[in-house]
Amino acid sequence: MHFTHEAYEELSRQFDPQPLATQFISQFSPKNILTVQIEDSCGALWGISLPSWAQMKRELYSGTADITLRFT
Repeated sequence: MHFTHEAYEELSRQFDPQPLATQFISQFSPKNILTVQIEDSCGALWGISLPSWAQMKRELYSGTADITLRFT
């Protein structure tokens, strides 16, 4: 489902205190963003490129965002 303009504005407001996140979000418009629901029993294997992996590590180490991961 595509984001509504209102949902996009709310997302932008939530990340106002985080300039890097705001800069990232501003590169997209509501029509570029989809929301999906992934079942918690999903067994799909997702890949990640080395540059994306490095960026994710930097963001996690900075402590500016919370994330929950479960590896099985």
